[in-house]
Amino acid sequence: MNAKGTMKIIKMREWDSLFIDAIDFNNNIGFMMGDPINGVFSLYVTNSDGLEWSKCNGVVQSFKGEAGFAASGTNVKVFNDTTFAFITGGLKSRFIKTTDSGNSWSSVELPFFPGESNGAYSMCFSNDSCGIIVGGDYLNPAIMLNTTFYTTDYGASWYNATTPPRGYRSNVFFKNGVYYACGSNGIDFTINNGKDWTQFSSGNYFAMTASENKLYATTLYGQIVEFNLIESNE
Repeated sequence: MNAKGTMKIIKMREWDSLFIDAIDFNNNIGFMMGDPINGVFSLYVTNSDGLEWSKCNGVVQSFKGEAGFAASGTNVKVFNDTTFAFITGGLKSRFIKTTDSGNSWSSVELPFFPGESNGAYSMCFSNDSCGIIVGGDYLNPAIMLNTTFYTTDYGASWYNATTPPRGYRSNVFFKNGVYYACGSNGIDFTINNGKDWTQFSSGNYFAMTASENKLYATTLYGQIVEFNLIESNE
C-alpha cells in the first residue's frame, strides 16, 4: 500500500503451500522465511520494497522437528543490505545468518531445551553486535531455565541470562536502552543487555511496540495495553 492508499497484492505460485513465519525490512531490502518444505527452509529476498521476490540462492537444510515459531513475527532480522538472520525452534534451535544476501549461510546452535513447543521465538538487536533471543516452552510457560540468551559478538556465541525472565517469552523489543520481553505470564525488562531481567508487568501478552514514551503490548480479546517506558541512563 502506498501513501495514496493503493494496494498491490504480491503472490508467487510456489507460495501456495508455504507457511510464512516472519518478514523484516531495512529500507527497500526485505527478507522472509517460512517453514521447511521437503527438509529445506523457505527463504526469500527482495530489493524492491517487496514488489518482487526471489528465492535465496543458499540452501538451509532443516533438522527433524526444526521449524520457525511465528508467535510474534519477530524471528527474522535484516541488519543491512546483505546481512540477514533467522532463528528456529522445536527439536533443534539455531541462529542462522547470511552476510552475502542469502548466497551462503552459517548457523549457531542455541541451547534451548528440545521439544515441539520449545525453542527460540523472537530476537532483537540493539546494534549489529548486541542482541537477545527469547523463547521457552509455551505449553509450560512458568519454566524459567534456558528461556533467553544474549550475544555481544554478532551472534557468534550466545550466553544464558544470570537472572532470567519469569518464563516463556514470545517477543523481545528494544527501546531507549531497555529490552522488554513479553509472554503468557507477564513482561520483564533488562537494562544490562540481557544479563539480568526484572519484572515489569503481570498478565498475558503476545507482541510489543513503542512510541517515543509509551510501550504497547497486545493481549487477550483484541486488547492493547499501554505502559510508560522505563527511563534508562543510556
